Amino acid sequence: MKLDFKKPARLLEELQVTSRVESVESCKIVLAERVMRGKDLILKARTELVFLDPADQLPLPVPEVFR
Repeated sequence: MKLDFKKPARLLEELQVTSRVESVESCKIVLAERVMRGKDLILKARTELVFLDPADQLPLPVPEVFR
């Protein structure tokens, strides 16, 4: 996960969080997220989700339900 903080946010502020699929690769999904306060960008993030076999921790293909 990579976080790029742009501005501070305070407790109880109303924020809008959006997330979109940036790419689907053989064993991972990459998401791009944004946190907004009105028209102000608060945070940009990039998250990589990797699918692993729980027994041996080796990569698994992304399940069809996520493609």
